[in-house]
Amino acid sequence: MRILVAGDFCPTYRIQTAIDKQDYSAFDNITQVTGNVDYSIVNLECPIVIDGGKPIDKCGPNLRTTPNVINALQYTKFDCVTLANNHFRDFGDDGCNTTLKLLKDANIDYVGGGENITSAQQILYKQFGNKIIGIVNFCEN
Repeated sequence: MRILVAGDFCPTYRIQTAIDKQDYSAFDNITQVTGNVDYSIVNLECPIVIDGGKPIDKCGPNLRTTPNVINALQYTKFDCVTLANNHFRDFGDDGCNTTLKLLKDANIDYVGGGENITSAQQILYKQFGNKIIGIVNFCEN
């Protein structure tokens, strides 16, 4: 079984502009890798926010992306996103709930985030033939 675990994905600046224009050519090299594994995971380092959203008061930047990121994730053939990171709650419950809904609607697996702490702590189990893997995702605070 071949599983790819990638690092942070937080589209900003020119990458976000390209995604919003449905230009995914910057990801072509990634799809060559993700297309050759059984399961691929990437950390979505920001919530998906509609209409700018309302950022929480915090130290450091409030990161976000647009709903168009779903198409980019599908283009890059990522099967799962991890959500437990220091930016998932940057736009409060609205940002979290929008992200979860859009991922569910697109049939993209996720782990490390949820409607409440109990659901956020759930292990994601995936079966591949006669093998089952468990995926956990957590961060500080």
